[in-house]
Amino acid sequence: MTQTDRVSAPVLSSFALALGGQNILFVIQLNFLLMAFTDILGLMPAAVATLLLVARIFDAVNDPIMGYVAERTRTRLGKFRPWLLGAPLPLGVLTVAMFMNPQLGSEGNLVYAYAVYIAWTVFYTMTDIPIWSLTATMTRNDKERARVVAVGRVVAMLALAAAGVLVPVVAQAYAPDDKSAGYLFAVFVFACIAVPLLLLAGIGVREKVVPTTKKYSLGDQLGLLRQNRPLQLLILSSVLGCLSFVPTIASPYYAEYTLGDAGLLAPIMGTMLLGTVLGIWPTVFCAARIGKVETILISTVIRGFVGLAYFWIGFDSLPIVLLLTFVGGFLVAPIAVLIPVLIGDTVDYVVTQTGIRSEGIAFAAFTFSNKASTGLAAWAAGMILAATGYVANQAQNADAVAGIFWLVSLMPAFGAFLSIPPLLFLRPYIKDTLYGRK
Repeated sequence: MTQTDRVSAPVLSSFALALGGQNILFVIQLNFLLMAFTDILGLMPAAVATLLLVARIFDAVNDPIMGYVAERTRTRLGKFRPWLLGAPLPLGVLTVAMFMNPQLGSEGNLVYAYAVYIAWTVFYTMTDIPIWSLTATMTRNDKERARVVAVGRVVAMLALAAAGVLVPVVAQAYAPDDKSAGYLFAVFVFACIAVPLLLLAGIGVREKVVPTTKKYSLGDQLGLLRQNRPLQLLILSSVLGCLSFVPTIASPYYAEYTLGDAGLLAPIMGTMLLGTVLGIWPTVFCAARIGKVETILISTVIRGFVGLAYFWIGFDSLPIVLLLTFVGGFLVAPIAVLIPVLIGDTVDYVVTQTGIRSEGIAFAAFTFSNKASTGLAAWAAGMILAATGYVANQAQNADAVAGIFWLVSLMPAFGAFLSIPPLLFLRPYIKDTLYGRK
């Protein structure tokens, strides 16, 4: 391995810690934003549901545009580092702003929420596309690049887990009787941690490899997407399975209003994320022996039946709630670990058809679908809350309590089952068309 191929420990650490910082900000908006807009800004659930759907679709459309712009950025710092030096601070400020109540009345607060959250998605994309694109410029060696990505994902998952668990703990410790003040303080603390970490990608990483391959227009790259049948199936599976994201979004409501104790949010989130982390090694083990798609299929089927069992058993026993939460998190690990690898396989498929590698547009397209899926999940959660008569910051009626429980049990089960058919059609592409391997 040449000096250009090797990624030094300081550079690898900068990249991995930056991913950790980015994921802190990501999990804050994923886990707590719906709750913040309904319970802190006082917005109606249906209005928030529409807001989140519109903003996430806008964000999804913004991804390929950002990828196209970043590819054509030319500065003395490189193509991607300038974005990673300029975007983190505004992103951190906007993260905190999403948890502030400007006291503008219902209509004014709704306009404020639209403005702040759409701006947040723009600046998040300004970090997301460049930070992953950096991996192609850090080394020419495929194995070294895989090592960089693997280490980065582990650190990102640990940071995500820590923030997901500790934000509600800090919020409740700071202001047990004031949700607005507690979450504002907690988000400010974690934003102050995340922004310097994210800046490390721009400060500590160098773009050593300058691609010399032919540049293709946006139209050419979209044409490659049209030829990437396996990627289309992955995207369809992700969109159909969007309800699988709902438990994470609904957990703050579930802890406070269904289980009756907001302090249970940290154990629930911690148990869920612990299950996912502990599921990484079994996922790798199974994928090597029975295949990547097969591993995802089996875990998804089991996850669907676990959700149905959860709905049937109910939430009267906290140990059973935590056990089923852990199992659900464990069964999500194959999605978290193997989907990025499968996207790489679909890129190889396009190479066999066209001779052209298209990693950037492939990952941007899947990110597009992932953001659209989380938007649909947030919309579904908000609409269920609205339909069942949820009212923020007070004891809920029986329908609302039941509706919140559906969000963490039935909804992910339906999402799991709906995501399966496209995966069945994907199997021949991964097993036969690409390499003739599992």
